[in-house]
Amino acid sequence: MNSAARTKPHLIREPLPEMLPSLYKEAKVNPALVRTVQMGPWTHKVDDGLDTRKIAYETLYTLVSTSSLPSSFLISFAARYLFDQARPPPIYQSDHSWPFGRF
Repeated sequence: MNSAARTKPHLIREPLPEMLPSLYKEAKVNPALVRTVQMGPWTHKVDDGLDTRKIAYETLYTLVSTSSLPSSFLISFAARYLFDQARPPPIYQSDHSWPFGRF
């Protein structure tokens, strides 16, 4: 979806409303994918869904940047991203700017 949004955004505009619910679902933290690992005397939480969330946020950013979605649409996801305790590393564009800086 991310590749199609970058290269041929006109192809995904029609089926986008049907695909967005699954994209929203992937952008949320899934507690079933968070596990606790014992490392000596310490425990460490490992989030196996981190890469999936990173891709979901990157796809949302691509959809906004290609004008497939309005910028105001992404505000709630930017807030969720900022308060995600195990949030993915920031997604950088070629100019190394914050992805949600367009508001």
